[in-house]
Amino acid sequence: MLCSTQSKKDLSELSELIDRLQEDLRIKQVSLDEANETLFVMEDSVEQHIAVKKHDNHIIQQLNNQISSLKVCPSSTINSSHSAAGF
Repeated sequence: MLCSTQSKKDLSELSELIDRLQEDLRIKQVSLDEANETLFVMEDSVEQHIAVKKHDNHIIQQLNNQISSLKVCPSSTINSSHSAAGF
């Protein structure tokens, strides 16, 4: 009879331990899921930032090219007008 009582007590303790471990696992899984979601949002934000940066660099390059072409054009226009005026 003592063995049976001890066995029931052991089973009860093991059952409680299993319940606690399952709850701990559930909490850790929720925490992991939240961390994965945060990571996904951060990766998306970084990808968007990279895309914007590439677009900005492209616009800057286009503007630099326009500035370079404007620097070339006025000097040739000035030389042409000086030649026409007899300078």
